[in-house]
Amino acid sequence: MVYSWTRDPALHGYVNYSLSYFNTADFPPGMSTRPLLDPTTGQPRDIEYCRYEDYRHPPWDPQKYNFTEEYWHILTARLAFIIIFVMTVSFLTSAARVLIPDMPRSLKDQIRHENFITNELAIETELRHVKEAMVAAHGTGKSFGWVG
Repeated sequence: MVYSWTRDPALHGYVNYSLSYFNTADFPPGMSTRPLLDPTTGQPRDIEYCRYEDYRHPPWDPQKYNFTEEYWHILTARLAFIIIFVMTVSFLTSAARVLIPDMPRSLKDQIRHENFITNELAIETELRHVKEAMVAAHGTGKSFGWVG
């Protein structure tokens, strides 16, 4: 996408753009490399440059094998995509949590009704205990206006 936005939307030359050069003379000393055989003569031929997928300066550049500006643009685009993707997924999951209830409305109403009945029973039980305590302390609950 970076190439199509900055260079050519038809992607002409993309393969050459996305490959870096490596000078085979820059291999570490003592590293054995087998030369390729020339298909016409069958003799080994020396290869001066290899191409590989990366965005690095060529060996003849003063910044030999360092990352190019395109590398940093692509890395930034990848990071931006990841951040946008994560934020989008987070937003969608949060919206789904809000829009889809944990329990049906009828179940919530039933739980509220059961809590109401439980509270009413608790109040009645507490009131009965208070009446019994008053009767035990004063002998009768009639002086308090209660009918026992």
